[in-house]
Amino acid sequence: QNSVSNKHVLPPRVIPEDKKSSITYQTVPILKIYDAADAYLVLYQSSQANIARVAFPKEWFKTRDIRAHIRDTSEKIGSFLTVFYKDGVFYRLTVSVSLDRRNDVWGIIDQKDISNFIVDDTYVLQY
Repeated sequence: QNSVSNKHVLPPRVIPEDKKSSITYQTVPILKIYDAADAYLVLYQSSQANIARVAFPKEWFKTRDIRAHIRDTSEKIGSFLTVFYKDGVFYRLTVSVSLDRRNDVWGIIDQKDISNFIVDDTYVLQY
């Protein structure tokens, strides 16, 4: 018989109701990030092996605005976009990317070329 033993499989961890978080997140790899006058255009890998585009207003990345943050990462880790939701609604996002603008992940684009991709704070990551 070729039966598979489940003796090493742990039961799912039960999280007490008072310890559950209302925050969830989605993370996708960034293929390219373009710097425009008023926004960043992010090209990321979607789940259907397609390339998705989204532009985030630069005002979201200002110090006192919690909607967006750029985090410096090493080239070994790669670049990725994490979108957080609170109670199922957009909360904030983190762009994890090398801050060295000589890195191949960075590019420059004209603002008029991305106006159709700029989102508001009802954004939901598209797979």
